[in-house]
Amino acid sequence: MQEHIKIERLLTILKLLSSNIGTVKDRIVEPFDFTTNYIHLWAFENSFSKNYLFRISRIEKVEVLDDIWINQSKHKIGKTDVFRMSGEREIPVELKLTTRGYNYLIEQYPGALKYINHIGDNEYIFNFWYVNYQGISKFILSSIDDVEIIYPDVLSDYMNNKIKNKKF
Repeated sequence: MQEHIKIERLLTILKLLSSNIGTVKDRIVEPFDFTTNYIHLWAFENSFSKNYLFRISRIEKVEVLDDIWINQSKHKIGKTDVFRMSGEREIPVELKLTTRGYNYLIEQYPGALKYINHIGDNEYIFNFWYVNYQGISKFILSSIDDVEIIYPDVLSDYMNNKIKNKKF
């Protein structure tokens, strides 16, 4: 796909598995960049007039089209948080972690390490930002007994509602 970026051609992403909407679809995009280690592809989708981050492992195949890019001015790499989610805005967050929560966070999301301070025995503070609830809530739920949300209140409210409305 790197060569397709250089020649500025549209691609059809065939059989993209979308976790967000639970479908398999073909998408026509203008691919313009990759994330670190080529895990994701940044591409502009003309039909939605929006930049998207596509996980390479969810793409079955690509086909190069003869059409050239027409939206270079709209190509914009979004923000990616330590939970590997992308979006437009940075939402500040502060979490208090136990040692187990700290270990899990840095094992699953190594990029978080530089935003963690050790404040005492079995106590750490993670202070950074996130772009949407999807990644951070996955981490919090997986470490529910080892994470306390200090800030923001909207994240606490979101998590409380998510747990309250879930039936196991």
